[in-house]
Amino acid sequence: MDSVIEAFIGRWQEHLVDADRQMLAPYLEPVIDTADDDDHDETRGWYALDWLVRVHAPAWLELAGLPASAAELRALPKLRAASAAASALPSLEKVRDLVGACLDTSWDAAKDPAKDAAEKALGVAGLPAAMDVARTTTGGMRIVVAAASIARTASQIVAWQAGRAATVRADWTLSWEAATRSLAPTRTRLQHSALRLLEKMIDPTREPR
Repeated sequence: MDSVIEAFIGRWQEHLVDADRQMLAPYLEPVIDTADDDDHDETRGWYALDWLVRVHAPAWLELAGLPASAAELRALPKLRAASAAASALPSLEKVRDLVGACLDTSWDAAKDPAKDAAEKALGVAGLPAAMDVARTTTGGMRIVVAAASIARTASQIVAWQAGRAATVRADWTLSWEAATRSLAPTRTRLQHSALRLLEKMIDPTREPR
């Protein structure tokens, strides 16, 4: 198994329950065949970085009620080299600052289970796994950090808004459940998208959809 793909799958599985891990079963045989295919690891890294920026982060932005920012990231050119990453960075940083300003400053995230619900959703949706692969790109680290920050803050906005009433009453169980429900459709959609990313990493000679 290629080491980059192994890292992606291993990291993703850390965040999945047993039922979700079963969705990876059809990929086990094709993944084994990538054992001698490390020549394409840089390409795999760029696929993961592009997915973080133009798929993962925009999905959470849209859910948080920021469709214009989501559209801006989706409209960026495909990230396949350091030059493209450098060109995309100003847009990412602008969106990161905008979404950061939307987070309620009165929210004490350290005490709110809604934050934990958001982190869990991000993990199930493949964020940490894709970050690990995207970090292998040359010149992509700042993009990885900015894209992850956008996704994290946007998901927290949604979780906080969904669980706010229960949080005010210090009903942590209801807060967690409300936040989790609000994130579930986007989390599931990104799970399936991450599977398509895995397919492209298995066969990096084919341009992703």
